Amino acid sequence: MSDALLGAVRTAWREAAAGAPGARAWRAVRTSCPGPLAVLAAIREADGALSVLFESAIECAPAARGRFEADGISMLEERNYPERTYRIAVALERSDLENIFGIVIADLIEAAGNQPAPAVAIASLFSRLSAWQAFLRARHTGLGRESIIGLIGELLTFRRASAAAGWTAAVDAWKGPAGGLHDFVRRGRAIEVKTGAGVASAVEISSLDQLEDAGLTTLLLAHVHLAEAPAGLSLPGLVSAIADELQQQAPEALHGFRDALLASGYADVDADLYLGPTYQQIGTRYYVVSPGFPRLTRSSVSQGVTEAHYRLDLRAIQPHIIDDGAATEIMRQMGDS
Repeated sequence: MSDALLGAVRTAWREAAAGAPGARAWRAVRTSCPGPLAVLAAIREADGALSVLFESAIECAPAARGRFEADGISMLEERNYPERTYRIAVALERSDLENIFGIVIADLIEAAGNQPAPAVAIASLFSRLSAWQAFLRARHTGLGRESIIGLIGELLTFRRASAAAGWTAAVDAWKGPAGGLHDFVRRGRAIEVKTGAGVASAVEISSLDQLEDAGLTTLLLAHVHLAEAPAGLSLPGLVSAIADELQQQAPEALHGFRDALLASGYADVDADLYLGPTYQQIGTRYYVVSPGFPRLTRSSVSQGVTEAHYRLDLRAIQPHIIDDGAATEIMRQMGDS
């Protein structure tokens, strides 16, 4: 689908480039891309930059204004009250990023095209742009080994939560990539995921909030244990398998899953960077964070301590371990039934 969308945009770009320059800001050709918004392939007159314009009636414009720029791709909005039109313009600012710009554009067109009405499509565009912005910023350095291991652990927990709570609920609960206090939060239940590869006797707690259970019914600490293995899981392989399952079981949640991946710094365009090493899941243990659990929180540290990073000895929390059945029940309670 994305290839067909991008092909239609490229054809319209060529048509726009062949047109005579004008007095307007954009030389634009309307595409045949389906959806509630008009999609125009455009050339910016000022500098010839490739752009795509999404247009609707001014009545569909959101109350808050938006603007975006990250790693060579920019977005601005225009409100033309005399002509009663609202426009979102996404432009390529660096020619060396044309390939990834095409991927971003195809994704935006598909996200908007799947919506039933212009206002919902515009909200979807802003959501996708926010996810791409987070990804493009993180892409400068790429995912390091610890980040890859951590993301694999979250994805394995996501898959486990989806089996208990349902795919849509699991996607909605996955808050960690977007900066949530906990990796998964929904309906008063939360899961903080810590992943280790090799021999693991401790986990890193990176803030005073990670093991804070105020306002929650239950907070689980999930420790995912991995080991490098030639026939194990790669990050792209795990992402692809989960995306295929989502496409079959809950296609309406697939974009939310992709948004979370982008916010984590991962996109399929970079899959070749993460094909190795591969990991085998040794097991996962779940601990209930409750009174008596060793931790530092904002309410427990001395006044004046504003942040803390510490290591938690896994042997010290063994009294708080729960079995898989109990953990599954807590995850089930994160669902809608």
